[in-house]
Amino acid sequence: MIYVTDPADDTLLFITESLKKKFGIEEDVIGKTCYKVLQQGVNERCESCPCKQLEQEPDKTVVWDEYHLHTDSYYRNTDRYIDWYDGRKVHIQYVADLTDEKRVRIHIEQRDRLLYAMNRSAFILLNSDIDSLADDLLRSMNFIGHTVSVNRICIWKNHTVEDELYCSRVFEWTDFPPPQPADTELTQNVSYTKTIPGWEDILSNGNHIKSIVRDLSSVEQAQLLPQGILSLLVVPIHVKDHFWGFVGFDACQVEKEFTDNEEEMLRSISLQFVHTWLRVEMVEEIASADRRLRLMLDTSPICCQIWDRNFNIIECNEAAVRLYGFKNKKEYIENFATQCSPEYQPDGERSDEKAVRFVNKAFEEGRSVFEWVHRIPSDGSLMPAEIILVRLEYQEDYVVVGYTQDLRPRIKMMQKIESALFDAQEANNAKTEFLSRMSHEMLTPMNVIMGLTQVLTMNLETSVNIPKAKRCLTEIDTASQQLLGLINNLLDLSAGSSEEAGQEELQLDLASFSFEAMFHSALMAIGSAVNQKGISLSFSIDPSIPLSLIGDERRLLQVLGFLLENAVKFTPEKGKIHAMVRVFNEDSEAVILLVEITDTGVGIAKEEQRRIFNVFEQADGSITRKHGGTGLGLPVLKKIVEMMGGTIWVESELDKGSKFSVTCPLRKVC
Repeated sequence: MIYVTDPADDTLLFITESLKKKFGIEEDVIGKTCYKVLQQGVNERCESCPCKQLEQEPDKTVVWDEYHLHTDSYYRNTDRYIDWYDGRKVHIQYVADLTDEKRVRIHIEQRDRLLYAMNRSAFILLNSDIDSLADDLLRSMNFIGHTVSVNRICIWKNHTVEDELYCSRVFEWTDFPPPQPADTELTQNVSYTKTIPGWEDILSNGNHIKSIVRDLSSVEQAQLLPQGILSLLVVPIHVKDHFWGFVGFDACQVEKEFTDNEEEMLRSISLQFVHTWLRVEMVEEIASADRRLRLMLDTSPICCQIWDRNFNIIECNEAAVRLYGFKNKKEYIENFATQCSPEYQPDGERSDEKAVRFVNKAFEEGRSVFEWVHRIPSDGSLMPAEIILVRLEYQEDYVVVGYTQDLRPRIKMMQKIESALFDAQEANNAKTEFLSRMSHEMLTPMNVIMGLTQVLTMNLETSVNIPKAKRCLTEIDTASQQLLGLINNLLDLSAGSSEEAGQEELQLDLASFSFEAMFHSALMAIGSAVNQKGISLSFSIDPSIPLSLIGDERRLLQVLGFLLENAVKFTPEKGKIHAMVRVFNEDSEAVILLVEITDTGVGIAKEEQRRIFNVFEQADGSITRKHGGTGLGLPVLKKIVEMMGGTIWVESELDKGSKFSVTCPLRKVC
């Protein structure tokens, strides 16, 4: 295509028929201004006209490309000056139509951009990890959206209500907010039949919908325009041959006509979007199930843990962490297998091999129940337990949930029951033995009193023998005191149990007294007996003890006197007794004294030490028969000491001696 103009006035001197046809020119245009003929609505030479360059450089050839709006075509123009037949210089332009070539190039470039966008989007989604799936889906949609010049990409999922198909928007990317907040009626539970008629048939058959919104029906416009949509492409999604939903691509700023290339590429990427969203949904469901599972586990008071097929613990509850003394779940999961079982179980089988066998059994049969011995890592103690393993479905596979019941409380309870039965039998035997001893202990002084009374009566009836009468009265007094002490012990024991028996309570008579003087009185009372047996008696008293204290002096003297008498009774000749008193604790208002009576006597076997403070019981019957006593003294002392707020205990070794310790809380004198 060629045309020639006069540079002086831009009038046409020549034009080919092919050019006239291309530009739709039918009349004769020779002699008319070129730009008025070829550029509609232009009345003067264009700024880009090559004639301006040729006027400056007449020998130059100018080549340039242009897009002609009127013909919707791309041209390559070649301009130069030539000599016309009449000898003057004229402007000639050769016009080559590049439209087809240009459009092929544009098509290829657009396709390349779309392919790059698709590949980039696919790379993002395929390399996304679980925690960033939703964010990466947004990134991918953003990349595609900007490539195809849309402002919103939405995933819509179908659901059925009373045999009618509805859809709801489940995911959205947008860079263009709607003109007003989106009404949920426009995006949730949207009826195909009532709101977007015809879409169900089109999309369910695998066909897409693309249109400028103003060209759609008024019903469709009422659904789309409030969302700010001017043009749209709707791509159907089928999952397992089922019409699952669709992906919508919305242009919200300008009306857009989607090209065939865009349609083809967006159909492909839409499926990737939906598959990624399904993964997001699955991850959220799994996370929700995990949260529910953890909540159920952590609210359970029983130790629970979950094993996978590789015998790894994948979860546990707080009760498990507490039971084994770990700091947190992570520490429990990392150390349970290696630290919480001994190397061998009581039956001789290795713990690791036995555990694998029972877990495998649970996976195969669905359940396994057995007894196990665990080890508590913090102190190395062993814990007998009952284990219940149950197979459950979890994340498209199976796991085994283990419930561990600590049997120590049950065993302890059974031991207590057995101990209580044993103690009851022992108490019954002790009462029988006690009654026998009491009969002996009471009859002995009574027989003495009665016999000596008869002797004394006969002595007075015949001839008075004063020395003999005095001896009789002395023996009668001793036997009476022995009988009185026995009766007092019984009364004290009865008063100490008055709350249960409904009797008068054992009372404390609190008054100011000198503890040191009372202590010396107790020591003096055993002086004669100590001398008779040749026992070495020593004592020490803390000089920081206050001179005056408030307490029951009589009861304290009863306690100390009995412990000292007991020490003399069970210490052999030439033995040793040491009495010590020191301040154990003190504040501005009170002081706690510690009294220790140590002897080198016969001692008490370890298994008997807990019994000596029980009513009706004594450590060893043979020793009792040798040294006498009813077994009431120490139980009475224990009740008196505890009533005063103190404690009493014994440390002893058979054949080496004993040490009785008593704490005495006393108030200071203000």
